[in-house]
Amino acid sequence: MKSIFSFRKNPNSSSIYDIKIADKIYHEDSLKAVLEWKIEIDLKDAENYHISYYELADSYGMIGEAEKALYWLEKAYTAHQTHEIYFNIHFRNLHNNPRYIAILKGMGLGG
Repeated sequence: MKSIFSFRKNPNSSSIYDIKIADKIYHEDSLKAVLEWKIEIDLKDAENYHISYYELADSYGMIGEAEKALYWLEKAYTAHQTHEIYFNIHFRNLHNNPRYIAILKGMGLGG
């Protein structure tokens, strides 16, 4: 479980994610529940911990929330945070989506 996320550190070197809580959620529910918990923290603390739009899109992509993933990918594209988009398997369910294709074209990756 600990290898699933790269838990960020805040300026005080304490993690914004409590790994014990993540483990508990995982064992009582599912990986999807852990990701939903992580997203909730990211949305709440995004500014304080510099959570990127791309990271939010990636998390939503992992749980199959296509519309939310696209919303944050579009914000990431506008903020020039999409450098890994083309190789990210979490967005494979978006490959035929016109909004995703438009982002790729805007990056010079689509044809």
